[in-house]
Amino acid sequence: MSENIPRVFAYSTGVLALGAFFYIATHSLYRFTEYPGFTGWLTIFGFVFVIANITYMIGKRYYRRPSAGTISAFVLGMMFVAPTIVQLILNNLDAGVDQRMPFLFVTLIAGAGIGTHFGVKKGEKLREERLQRKEEHENS
Repeated sequence: MSENIPRVFAYSTGVLALGAFFYIATHSLYRFTEYPGFTGWLTIFGFVFVIANITYMIGKRYYRRPSAGTISAFVLGMMFVAPTIVQLILNNLDAGVDQRMPFLFVTLIAGAGIGTHFGVKKGEKLREERLQRKEEHENS
C-alpha cells in the first residue's frame, strides 16, 4: 500500500484539477439545464455523457496497474465531479439551476459512477492482457 500512496496522490490532484477545469470550461452552460423541455434535458444528458467519458478514461488509466484498487478508482471518479458540485453550491447557483439542482447533482454523480464502472472493467481487461503478454514474454 505504501508504494501506491504517491500514485494515488498524483491521480487525485490531477483529477481535482481536471474537474476544476471542466467546471471553468462549462460554467456558462449550466443555466441551460433550467430550460424546460428538450433543451434542458439535452443539456443535462450532454453533461452526463461528457462526464461519463472523462471518468471512463480516468478509471481505465488508473486501473491498468496491478496495485490499483476498485474503491480508489470510484473515489477518483467522484472527485472529478466534486469541484463542479461545490462550485454550483458556493456560487449560490447563479447559473440558474435552482429547481433541478438535486436532479442535476444526482445525474452528474451517476454519470461519473457509470463512466468509472466501465473504465474499471476495461482497465481490468487491459491489465490482464498486459500480464499475459508479460508472462508469455518471460516464458519464451
